[in-house]
Amino acid sequence: MFDNLFSNAMKFTDPGGDIHLAVLPGSDSVRVEVRDTGVGIATDKLGHVFDRFYQVDSTATRRRSGIGLGLSICKQIVESHGGRMGVESKVGRGSCFYFILPLADPKPSFANEGKGK
Repeated sequence: MFDNLFSNAMKFTDPGGDIHLAVLPGSDSVRVEVRDTGVGIATDKLGHVFDRFYQVDSTATRRRSGIGLGLSICKQIVESHGGRMGVESKVGRGSCFYFILPLADPKPSFANEGKGK
């Protein structure tokens, strides 16, 4: 997750730009953000960034590499843990990719503990 989100942030942020990580705990979940000051994503493209094989710039002359699977895989991982993933972005101002995960139950249930010993 972090490798993919940081790699994307570095790929789309020019030298001298900023990349920030934030972990924001809530009462029943935690939000993790990777925010950059990169090129940003047009509003009409935001709904597709988590699609498999989707690339915002799919022209043959695009400057950045990748096959368009990383964000899709990240989203599947987050959702498999009961969370959700999203993006906020403005062209020329940067992007914030985030995921929200529910906090684990601090008191796990061991219904069969001690039985069968």
